[in-house]
Amino acid sequence: MLYKLLVQQLKNRRRALLLSSQELAQKIGVADSLINAWESHKKIPNATNFINWANALSCQVSIHQRSIPVDNFKPSQETIEYLIKEYGSEVDINYEEKQFVDYYKSNATLKADWDAFFRTWVRRSVQFNNTRRQTQTFNNPYDSKSVQERRRRIYDVANMGDKTTVKKLGEH
Repeated sequence: MLYKLLVQQLKNRRRALLLSSQELAQKIGVADSLINAWESHKKIPNATNFINWANALSCQVSIHQRSIPVDNFKPSQETIEYLIKEYGSEVDINYEEKQFVDYYKSNATLKADWDAFFRTWVRRSVQFNNTRRQTQTFNNPYDSKSVQERRRRIYDVANMGDKTTVKKLGEH
């Protein structure tokens, strides 16, 4: 969509300068049929030809980066207040921030809104910790259910051993 808008602007600029497609092609150093193909969206110029096209029409092309790297990320005060309100002491914001920055710096990730992404990171971190806590409680060696389960398995193994021993004794 952006490309089509840029091409339309270049086409309008050429017409405003009263340049024919042949004259523009000579300035750029390409065939005049290419200018018509570019302006009708039948072909796309390579980067060099696109820049030369803009330069020949005295146009500046500027690219605005919407996504930014995580390098100097610091959560905004609003995000910190939100996280404290939502999770209180359940979250160590400084620790999560360091983990977050290291992870996304190592992946060279670009995002438009790092604060929103950080809130999601913390939400998932809390969910992960809660799930892990529940799993640890279930697998606790001193939990009565775990003790009963271990006793049942030991009993089952002991019974299997007794049956095997009886069969071997009967065979001789």
